[in-house]
Amino acid sequence: HGLGSCEDRRAWTGINEVLTSTRLDIGGHPVMQAWEAPYMARLAAVAARNGGRVLEVGFGLGLSAGAIQARTEVAEHLIMEANADVYRRLQAFAAASA
Repeated sequence: HGLGSCEDRRAWTGINEVLTSTRLDIGGHPVMQAWEAPYMARLAAVAARNGGRVLEVGFGLGLSAGAIQARTEVAEHLIMEANADVYRRLQAFAAASA
């Protein structure tokens, strides 16, 4: 993955994303692709099946986030995101979902 040291991991925050309608790459690394939507929806259903709180690590394209937000049994949905570009899209998603 190329993120061996703490310094490298901190750098991840500032690496620009390359976002298209079908994929997200960061620093030349594929992060998420649109074809993963059915898989992410199923994972979201499993994560949310008991309701309560759901912690999601990484926002990516927001595929699982959208599926989790659609689940009425979820009381709280928290998302952690390290990359600044992706985090800005997460903030817009949160505002639109409020």
